[in-house]
Amino acid sequence: MTLPLKCIDISKKFEKTLALNHINLELKDNKFYGLLGANGAGKTTLLKIIANQLFPSEGVVEIFGQSFEEDESRVKDICYVRESNYYWKDLSVNKLISMAKVSYDKWDHQLEKKLREKFKIKNKTLEKLSKGQEAAVNILIGLCSNAKITLFDEAYVGLDAPSRAYFFQLLRESFEKNPRVIILSTHFIEEIEGLLEEIILINEGNLVVHEEKDKILENAYSIIGKGEEAYKIIKGKNILKEEKMGRFSVIHLFDKITNEEINQLRTAGLDVNTMSLQNWFIHMINNNDEE
Repeated sequence: MTLPLKCIDISKKFEKTLALNHINLELKDNKFYGLLGANGAGKTTLLKIIANQLFPSEGVVEIFGQSFEEDESRVKDICYVRESNYYWKDLSVNKLISMAKVSYDKWDHQLEKKLREKFKIKNKTLEKLSKGQEAAVNILIGLCSNAKITLFDEAYVGLDAPSRAYFFQLLRESFEKNPRVIILSTHFIEEIEGLLEEIILINEGNLVVHEEKDKILENAYSIIGKGEEAYKIIKGKNILKEEKMGRFSVIHLFDKITNEEINQLRTAGLDVNTMSLQNWFIHMINNNDEE
């Protein structure tokens, strides 16, 4: 089966800075992917390379089995929207949306009308839009494009919390109506955790984890109690961090723990809790930064 998206040994250098270091990814069709990483980790660089808006220093991107060199028209399979339209500030909203309509054959005109009314989008030049209005225009294009691969690069950060919740609801509805690959690069992890199926975590240009979200959470634990008792049972496991709290410790662990080991920990008087995706992300990033 031909995969919709493959990144093969992608690296990117900006002068002496290595922004991406030999990234290899294979994404399956009809899934929500979360692209996570700290600021400056390389998320935007990776998405721009996938969207053919930036050339890699090494490696190749394949869209449905073909590189952009083999078939330039593959770029129409991708819609990439980001937080700000830096290069289009003098364009009007209507002009930008008209340009997008020409690019995407499955444009959802009904949803466009709905979003224009919901967010009260006016036909101003982009430079005169508020941050929230610009975010509304960006998500309108991303949702209405129905592109086979849709990339949201923090495109919704200008929205307030109720508007973001509305966007995530529409995103789910749009996906159910027209399944496709959707990649969300975000810091609002708690808000979108329910949408995500697979997680891509990059740090300092390196791919750290690419795994199903449920498998990650099955192996992400916080153990609370006497540290010396815990270490008798979890010795050799992947400890992300230990926090001291008086006589007790909170040990954050990302590794497989058997039911027998969980029972041993609880019998020894320790609390064993699964981590949220956001806490896992925080401890993974901090752990990698300390290494």
